[in-house]
Amino acid sequence: MIPSLKFIEGIKRCEVNAFNCFTEAYKSYEQGDIRQAYFFGILALEEAGKAGFIMDKMSQPQISRKEWGDRESFMSHAAKLTRAREIFRQDILDELQKSFPGLRGIRPALIGWSNEELERLWDYRNKVLFTGYDFDKGEWKSPQDILDLENRTFDVLDKAQSAFLALESQLVEMGIPTELTKIV
Repeated sequence: MIPSLKFIEGIKRCEVNAFNCFTEAYKSYEQGDIRQAYFFGILALEEAGKAGFIMDKMSQPQISRKEWGDRESFMSHAAKLTRAREIFRQDILDELQKSFPGLRGIRPALIGWSNEELERLWDYRNKVLFTGYDFDKGEWKSPQDILDLENRTFDVLDKAQSAFLALESQLVEMGIPTELTKIV
């Protein structure tokens, strides 16, 4: 079990990992490694979502091993992406942008994500990383076959940045010290 006194530590570790994944995604994008950028962007979103799930449990005395292994939340890639979408709050982002001018111009990319879009994000994560066989078409597929990968990657980076800022906004609202001031 994870006792409630360790929840904030877990949230902060997710926060730092989300930022680190986003940073790697952005660096990879700038260096032209679009596949790597997409992958790290998805990981950043998932870490923000995982922090959101921990925040949901703040009123509980613990998170059980069974809850942590739940395929509908902590261990579900699509659920973590969905949770990342849900933590976005424009009003808090506006306040953060006043305090940190370097954040100006951030778009609320998470607003409006449908569940189908989230599933496509995850599905493309696999297409970006792995070679597979399309049994319906009778042909191999590999990351090199994705023609619009750069546009998709830019979209994921935008969403990952918004998710990280959303996580920061929720931590500020909850009175949990964030790592943002150390990073920006």
